[in-house]
Amino acid sequence: MALNLRTTSTLWVPTLWVLLFGCGWAVVAIEALGAPSKDLIPAKAFGALPPIADIALSPDGKRAVALRAIGDTYHVVMMDFRTQKTSLLMSAGAPDEFAFNWCRWANNTRIVCSIRSYIVLSAGNIGVGIRRYADGRTIMTRLLAVNADRSNVLQLVPRAISNLGGALVWNSPDQDSVISWLRNDPDHILMQIARDDRVLPSVYKLDIDTNRLTRVRRFHASVHRWYADPHGNIRVAAGFRDLTPVAFRVDKRHLRPLDIGQLTGVNPPEILGFTREGKHVFVSANHGKDTRGIYKVAIATGEVVDTLF
Repeated sequence: MALNLRTTSTLWVPTLWVLLFGCGWAVVAIEALGAPSKDLIPAKAFGALPPIADIALSPDGKRAVALRAIGDTYHVVMMDFRTQKTSLLMSAGAPDEFAFNWCRWANNTRIVCSIRSYIVLSAGNIGVGIRRYADGRTIMTRLLAVNADRSNVLQLVPRAISNLGGALVWNSPDQDSVISWLRNDPDHILMQIARDDRVLPSVYKLDIDTNRLTRVRRFHASVHRWYADPHGNIRVAAGFRDLTPVAFRVDKRHLRPLDIGQLTGVNPPEILGFTREGKHVFVSANHGKDTRGIYKVAIATGEVVDTLF
């Protein structure tokens, strides 16, 4: 199926006069600047989806995958720059069934996509029916994988199954947090999933072809986010202790406290990425100011060694 991704539109912008009354805005006049009524954009156009929501290049740069709006939802399409053809890889049903969040190339032939949907949390199959948690309806995220030729479609991360008569096994609603795409191991990705604990994530290595899941690091009481470099080495962990942001340097099997007090502010610091050698991280933080900047921070000491922005 070929799809035409070329989109053109004419935008008419009215002048909008507003007055501020207390805590609300009141529209008092709209002037069309002389545009005739037949040229007005219908109201439904402002609720239409943007033509493309996400796009990613393959590692070799020969193809791209994108989320293309068709009707009232997004579908996954692939663009081949060599043949100049576009094909449909995966399609979504109605928006209330599930929707695509993003897609990425794990290697030059395998694509991984995140989806979201509404679910009622369940404890897994126990032989007779399904036992439900009391949490009720929530939003779940999952990963789908597909080859560029549309073969081997898999929902990734196998379900945890509860044993009959045993404790209920937790199946996290959030299962799309990829922390490394493993440049040197293109058949696997590194994920964090709250699978052993209802809140705290452990780190797993996932085979995107066979769906085999292997735990590589167990959850820690103060860690809500693990950070790995592109090669899959877990370098930093971050979280909260008594509502105070904390960070750790990962030293093999141990976590060494990392002083980030100088980086905290209105919002906790956010790690953006690693330097090539993996000894420094780029951090978005307040650093004692009322605005945020981007800083280069030494992992070993937490010291700010450079201000980038």
